[in-house]
Amino acid sequence: MRKNRKKKAKKRFKFFKIMPKPERFEQAPTVEQDIRERDYELLKDYVNDIYEKSEAEEEVIESFKEHNETVLKYADNLAKKEEINPEEEEILKTATILHDVSKLGTEEGEEVPLVKHGWESAVMAEKKLEELGKSEEFIKGVKKAIERHMGPIPGFMEREAKKWEKETGEKIKFPRPEIITEKILYDADMLALIDPQGIEKIMNIRKNNEIFIKDDRETAAREGISQEEASLRSALKSGQEATASLFTDSAREKAKELLKESETQIRRKLEKEKKVSKVITEAERIAREEAEKIALEEAREEAEKIFEEEKKEVEIK
Repeated sequence: MRKNRKKKAKKRFKFFKIMPKPERFEQAPTVEQDIRERDYELLKDYVNDIYEKSEAEEEVIESFKEHNETVLKYADNLAKKEEINPEEEEILKTATILHDVSKLGTEEGEEVPLVKHGWESAVMAEKKLEELGKSEEFIKGVKKAIERHMGPIPGFMEREAKKWEKETGEKIKFPRPEIITEKILYDADMLALIDPQGIEKIMNIRKNNEIFIKDDRETAAREGISQEEASLRSALKSGQEATASLFTDSAREKAKELLKESETQIRRKLEKEKKVSKVITEAERIAREEAEKIALEEAREEAEKIFEEEKKEVEIK
């Protein structure tokens, strides 16, 4: 009898042993997490409202909004790879959302010089975060990250600062990132310059700036290449300079990948545009030839008509 009980007990034990483990349910968001997410959305709306109030063209406004989302995406990815803590992540995300808030002007509609947009954005961020009841320490961390994000092109801002000093007498020195949140924001902003959309934006700037147009023409003539190729090479060089300025290994690794992708995509696009342009040119040539043939035929018919009329007049006389 006891032996049978033992066998039954063993069977029951075996049964329970092979039962699958219960699934773990994800923890529901806390009240604090909900508040953070709400604040992020409020801050995004705040930045977009500032942009909408500016006198900038719709295309420019959309470009800035797209840039902010791109930088936020890169910042989130770098934050995961660098394994920063939740407090640092909140400071980083907040600073990223607000880093360019003043680029199209202040809340009052005042224009902000490019060389000062980092500091002005930090001031606007401080005011808004105080309204949201953020701590003094938190606001300080956000402000420092925004003040130290200054780019976008290494060397470019320094040249702009020298121009500003020459025009106003005010000397400007850009602070460099020191701690991980500041470094990640800087790196994310640089990655947005290095990706295909960023490189293309640099090329568009060069196509619409007389100084850059002259540079690209001279480079093209000197090296026997097209002006578009000269513009692309210059843009890629800016991307390489940006890569050299990065702080985190994660960003440097991503930058190398993005530069290759940028060059491949833009070269493919330029080649496509070149083919389209060739087709259009050929179509225009054919159209001109056809138009010339029609004009010539019409002129011949008109000449023959005049000749016949003159001949009749002679015969009558």
